[in-house]
Amino acid sequence: MSQPVPGRYAAAALTFFVTAGLLFAFGVLHLATVPVVGGVELALGVLWVGAGLYLRTGAARARILGLVLAAATIAAGVAVFVLENRYLVGTIIAILALIRLATTDSGSAGPKA
Repeated sequence: MSQPVPGRYAAAALTFFVTAGLLFAFGVLHLATVPVVGGVELALGVLWVGAGLYLRTGAARARILGLVLAAATIAAGVAVFVLENRYLVGTIIAILALIRLATTDSGSAGPKA
């Protein structure tokens, strides 16, 4: 297991924080009109904040958690679109985060000797 490298996933963590902010904002707005969608957005927002904080540690497991959460958000977005005919905020950003984390090197971030 490689040692955590702080800053390794800093860009991805920023993406997670921005997505969490959007999910919180729209979740509060949707609670009054579409409570199911608003509740899903708020729950995902909490998870995205936690994953963003974990990504900032640079741990390799944080990358795996981020990949799983991004995939789960995409699945939730598809389910909300099919069942409620609504767009789940954060779905497109989750796709971008999934791509970013999938293409990020999970090995050590130091120079190779």
